[in-house]
Amino acid sequence: MADPRYVTLEEAKAQVVVDEDVDIHDDRLTRLIVAAELWAEEFLNRPLGDLVTETGGDELREDVKSAVLLHVEFEFDPAAQQDKTISAAERLLWPHRIGLEV
Repeated sequence: MADPRYVTLEEAKAQVVVDEDVDIHDDRLTRLIVAAELWAEEFLNRPLGDLVTETGGDELREDVKSAVLLHVEFEFDPAAQQDKTISAAERLLWPHRIGLEV
């Protein structure tokens, strides 16, 4: 299984409200983080690495990280506000999309 690049397991647990000490969901959440990061890159038509903070490193812009975490939340509990959650994630990413050629 690939490792997440920009969102930590701890951040994902906080997003879906799972206690950090509970590890039963760790593998699933890790897969969901990787999938959400890939989804964001597909939606953006660019690598997430293009959207790190100005201070450098591997820290994503907060709006982009929030979108990835919303996608993790959506996949972790799809019964909870499906349309609103994924729409909010897409709205956060929209200003950073490239290659739309409209």
